[in-house]
Amino acid sequence: MRYSAVLLAVILGSPAAASEITYDDATAVVLLTGRIGKGDTGRVQLAVSKIENSGREAMLELDSDGGDGGTGLLLAEYVASSSLTVIVGSRCWSACSFAALVALGRGHLVIRPGAQLGVHQVYGTLSGKTDIPWTKDAARQLRRIGAPRRPLDDMVKTDDDLMKTYDYDELIEMGALPW
Repeated sequence: MRYSAVLLAVILGSPAAASEITYDDATAVVLLTGRIGKGDTGRVQLAVSKIENSGREAMLELDSDGGDGGTGLLLAEYVASSSLTVIVGSRCWSACSFAALVALGRGHLVIRPGAQLGVHQVYGTLSGKTDIPWTKDAARQLRRIGAPRRPLDDMVKTDDDLMKTYDYDELIEMGALPW
């Protein structure tokens, strides 16, 4: 049986692509797709707990081009406090990368061929300008909970209108597990 909940993300007052969180009883995979938005961490936790309450170990698959940085940090903290395996099957950029980087540092990131992880400086949603202090603080928080230094250093150095991406081979070299 497959379950789904949709959340409309709002950026700069205009609708953006909705995030979708689905979970599949057969595979025990919780899938987060679309733009990450406020409330997504709670929805992921609820889906994971439903799977784990059935006596199975859940996995979290991420497929997102980013979204709300604060929610990305909350999701990373949730991954750090659990034994959750994180899967990147396609792309996981910007705010999405926070949870994946923590999983990578803890040896719990599975990467599929062709997948990418991407980082860059954060920009303020309201100001629309690069927020380097927030980016540095986020990098410190992510490092504290287990993310590896190299991608965090790249996050701080990469302009917010660019994306430093890591492909399958680079992520395997950093310790990701192959699919």
